[in-house]
Amino acid sequence: ESGSIRPSRAHADPAKFAMPENVAPRTGAPAGTAGGRSKSAYQDRDKPAQIRFSNISAAKAVADAIRT
Repeated sequence: ESGSIRPSRAHADPAKFAMPENVAPRTGAPAGTAGGRSKSAYQDRDKPAQIRFSNISAAKAVADAIRT
């Protein structure tokens, strides 16, 4: 037995990580943009962050599976 192996999911604290899908979108148009485009522009800008967090989550799941 190795003392350096941590139990599975010991590091996972969901309260620490705010996922974009859990965050309510901002209301109101950003300065300098048309009101009709503001919602789609915000969602398009946030999409890479959602993909990144999704990939991080998937990588953690793979790491947990490999450790066990």
